[in-house]
Amino acid sequence: MTYPNEELVRFLLEAKKNTYASGSGSSSLPSRPGVKELSYQDGEYAYLDSYFGEVHFAGQEIVWHQGKAVWGMNYFGFTADPVEGFPDFLLEALKRVPAEAPYRGPETFLQGEFAYDCRWSGRSSSIYRPRDDPVQRERNVQPGIPWRHPSVRLS
Repeated sequence: MTYPNEELVRFLLEAKKNTYASGSGSSSLPSRPGVKELSYQDGEYAYLDSYFGEVHFAGQEIVWHQGKAVWGMNYFGFTADPVEGFPDFLLEALKRVPAEAPYRGPETFLQGEFAYDCRWSGRSSSIYRPRDDPVQRERNVQPGIPWRHPSVRLS
């Protein structure tokens, strides 16, 4: 399967809206101290959003398709101060994530006294496209044909 594709973007938007942006996403058991993890699954796709912090935060989103990581994104954000009403505003902004830029929320969103600003660099193709595997290229393995590095042992 080639990425990006409409199926992946549809799942990604659905996952985002059903985890943090919903205000009640399905929490996973944390894999690291201090991390909050929200997961979502639909069919052959699985999503995990892991983040640290509250007012200043950093996180990572990963999407798997058929058990293989096919999309990932790191993010960082902050608020000026904890302000009453801001958490609800942030949830509303994150629900508005656009399909043409499925990162966190819309590029800008204003509501009342709050402003949401989302910036990214690169093109969507560089954000979606998996990097070439130098070992795969070197061994001339064709995409879609399973191959494991000799040092990887499955139990």
